[in-house]
Amino acid sequence: MTVSSIFEQAFHQAAHLMMLVDRTGRVRAANASMAAAVRQPPEALVGMGPALFPFWHMLGDAGHGVRRLMTQAMAGEGARLETMVTLFDEPPRRIEFIATPLRDAAGAVQCVLLEGRDQTRRHEAEGARREIGAMASMGTLAARVAHQINNPLAGIQNAFLLVRGAIPADHPHARFVEAIDREIARIAAITRQLVETYRPDQAMHAESSVIMAVHDAAHFLRQLHAGRSLTVTTDVAAAPPTLAVPDALLRQTLYNLLQQAAEQVPDGGTVAVRVARDGDACRIHVHHGGPTLTEAQRAQLFEPVAGPVARGERARGGGIGLALVRQSVVAVGGSLSAHPVDGGGTCYDVTFPLTPLAEAMA
Repeated sequence: MTVSSIFEQAFHQAAHLMMLVDRTGRVRAANASMAAAVRQPPEALVGMGPALFPFWHMLGDAGHGVRRLMTQAMAGEGARLETMVTLFDEPPRRIEFIATPLRDAAGAVQCVLLEGRDQTRRHEAEGARREIGAMASMGTLAARVAHQINNPLAGIQNAFLLVRGAIPADHPHARFVEAIDREIARIAAITRQLVETYRPDQAMHAESSVIMAVHDAAHFLRQLHAGRSLTVTTDVAAAPPTLAVPDALLRQTLYNLLQQAAEQVPDGGTVAVRVARDGDACRIHVHHGGPTLTEAQRAQLFEPVAGPVARGERARGGGIGLALVRQSVVAVGGSLSAHPVDGGGTCYDVTFPLTPLAEAMA
């Protein structure tokens, strides 16, 4: 096999878009990937000029930038451009175009090799790393704030233990004693959750135990709603042992969804968590038997809602927490949605990829 035949084979079998354009702007050759992109057989593209070649028209505004690349390469200077491209009914892709001048023995430019490399997954992976990094920074700050709250809270708790013993059971305000005790315990549980979720040594840990995270989140929810007789069930029999996502992200997703579900369930109700492998993803279902959210409510569920919202009103928005959780889940290649369940209630569906996004794009 000659060197020229090797390069020709590499040209036609390349996974990214490739074509040769001569000085008149006519297509001299196009590989299978380019032909597939424009939905034409490769031989049909050969000989097409600028006015006929469909790729230029489909690029839209990005086509002007790519044509400038071609002009620059025809003048003897290689160039590159990264831009968003939408072809037919496919989702937008981020494509890096590289125009390389090809010269003859005398040094004159005879053709331009135009390459198009799909960089969408690389940008998604970079976005995921930025999201996780930002989440880790916010989590570290949250853990530090929680630690600072714990110190005066311990003082309040100890002082209250002395005071409560001095209040007789027949005192007119004796009923507030237990209420204060419960609220102190609730604050302590929340700060403990923040510290445990965002420990600095685990915030960026790239692998997490989904079974342990589900059990911990369920245990925390039972403690937080102990006075409501809330039932929390878990089914992790079909769960994968680990996920290729940071432990902090997984735990915060579960805590937020379980808390959202608990706030929609009446006293004595049930929140059910089920985890199973679904192809190359892990799917987590969080179901509650409370009111079924309407389509409009589900559309607003992951919109940021500032300020406190009373129980029963959370259906119109999940607060800042769910909005950030969804953003972080999507950043690592997952998805988060809500849908009604036959028989009543709402189910929150979370998927996480079993393969790290950085590896999946390779």
